[in-house]
Amino acid sequence: MTAKENLEKVLNSLGWSKKRLAREVYVELNDDDNEKEILNFEDKVKKEFQRSTTKKEKFEFYLKIISNHREFKKLDLVVPNYKSSNLLSDSLTDGLSQISKELGDELGK
Repeated sequence: MTAKENLEKVLNSLGWSKKRLAREVYVELNDDDNEKEILNFEDKVKKEFQRSTTKKEKFEFYLKIISNHREFKKLDLVVPNYKSSNLLSDSLTDGLSQISKELGDELGK
């Protein structure tokens, strides 16, 4: 499951639109509630979902932000977030990453 698909699944579970996602992310990242800027950000997020060139890190960033939201915490979901520590060998890291991917794919079904 791609980062985009994972985010869309979470949005569906929350009952949120992409517009709601954009508003929540904007409010989290900004101190002001400038309605014009919020509308611009909504358009930006909508276009990111439409483009095939949007980097997966963007969707992962949005998912990380909403995973701290009180509504998300009520869903009893877990967002995988691997942090490399350079303590494991490359082959072990690759193997664990593959296992995690397979588990994520299986749980996403």
